[in-house]
Amino acid sequence: MRMKFLTLIRIHYSPLLFFLLLSCSFGAWAQDQKWAKIEKVYNTYCVQCHGLQRNGTGINAKFMTVQPRDHTDPKEMGKIPDDEIIKAITNGGISVQKSILMPAWGKVLTQEEILELKDYLRHICNCGMENKKS
Repeated sequence: MRMKFLTLIRIHYSPLLFFLLLSCSFGAWAQDQKWAKIEKVYNTYCVQCHGLQRNGTGINAKFMTVQPRDHTDPKEMGKIPDDEIIKAITNGGISVQKSILMPAWGKVLTQEEILELKDYLRHICNCGMENKKS
């Protein structure tokens, strides 16, 4: 009786288990692809100041009077609301009472790229993807 039950479970639930495993794998792959896409944007526009390690030690940092933000610092990054991050990327540092050396990227990046960049910053600082409103 037990053998029939196990066979029945294998026949009926194997496709479901396969689908669940495939879904989990695809979800992780899709998330990796999302970060890879926006990481290219970060590497193109942000690395010179914020650094390859994302910690504010880019090649331009040593020449700056105000040091770039450390995007890997969860404590400091966690204090910044999402709308402030979006505003800083879009309109530059001066728009959020920060350094005038932070350029405005609103005419270079699409709104979608700016939102993805905000999500990427939350990802690299490990300070949450939840919507931090001011």
